[in-house]
Amino acid sequence: MLRRTIISAFAVLVIVGVTVMGFANTEKGTAQMNVDLTLYLGGKIAVDGGVVLILPQEVPADAFVVPEDRPNIAQDRVTPTGPDQIVLGADVRSQKTIVTFQYPAGASYTYRFRTRNADVNPHNIKTDRIGVGSGTGVHPVTGETEAYDTVLTHHIDAGEWTTSQSRAARAELNMGFLAERYGCIEFAAVQVCDARVDRLEP
Repeated sequence: MLRRTIISAFAVLVIVGVTVMGFANTEKGTAQMNVDLTLYLGGKIAVDGGVVLILPQEVPADAFVVPEDRPNIAQDRVTPTGPDQIVLGADVRSQKTIVTFQYPAGASYTYRFRTRNADVNPHNIKTDRIGVGSGTGVHPVTGETEAYDTVLTHHIDAGEWTTSQSRAARAELNMGFLAERYGCIEFAAVQVCDARVDRLEP
């Protein structure tokens, strides 16, 4: 599946993916809830392009929390559409980034890309969703596995970075045990990992 969005200078709030998950298994009180994630492109990926893997993680409704002691970049920038929408936001700067975020079982989620740096021209950036699949990570020492039901691959079209490079990066990037593998930053209910260097690989 290929979905392309041009980030507009006038309306940079652009939804590039909307997914509704598992209403047949809806937990009470979460059917109308929506987790709304904005990823703010900056640094090298906004100038030269790159690849972003988004890994939504469904958790039990009673286990879903948005920690107040972690940054939420969208909190003062995106207005919830109603009491059942939870707004999340995080920065993405690396040319190879893996993003995980949580949403409660039975809820829906939406996500989008934005720029927020004045020196980045949003007209120069396009986003292509070039893959929808799943993934499994294996710990090279313990042999343990971590599975991801949904992996959404996005090509950030800026500079000279090509779609072929994004597809190659998706094939090469290891998933699972992300905090051990990569340098990760914890935002509110969102983890952003710079996946350029895998610390678990020799």
